Amino acid sequence: MSLRLLRSAALLLVVALAGAAEAQVRTNRTAGKDYHHLAVDLTADMLRPVPEGRDGELAYRLSDGGMFEIYLAPDALPGVAAPGCTRIVLRMPWTDPLYPGAQEYVAEKAALLDGILALRDGARGPVPAVLELDPYAVHGAEGWKLTDCLAFFRTARGRYVPQDGPLDAP
Repeated sequence: MSLRLLRSAALLLVVALAGAAEAQVRTNRTAGKDYHHLAVDLTADMLRPVPEGRDGELAYRLSDGGMFEIYLAPDALPGVAAPGCTRIVLRMPWTDPLYPGAQEYVAEKAALLDGILALRDGARGPVPAVLELDPYAVHGAEGWKLTDCLAFFRTARGRYVPQDGPLDAP
């Protein structure tokens, strides 16, 4: 194989790998606004302990309205850099208890947290999760990166959304 052909093949491979990392973040438009989602399979090696000084009320614990937070390694999000982060705080948003279906929605969040806790305690994974990168992610020449060490589980209308497509998708 000629050197020229080898260089061309190497360049194509680099472009393909860069594109694969980019393709993992999906953009969905809702009410005229773009939202950026990432489906990820959580594994035990991605989880980090509660940071010192962090409020323990949400740390790996279900709180009011189904809120909780977990902590991920800074390299845990495929295709998304987290410069300057020692960990990424991944937070589940609150569900208003007056919202129709709130009890069911909180139970769904509790089931997700139970799976994550089982992972942390040694169960085999992965636990699939879908994240909302907004408002702390930007896309630039070098790809996606977090501007803060924080991301959210994807929710809509008080409910966790376990898929990264449009809200009306199955």
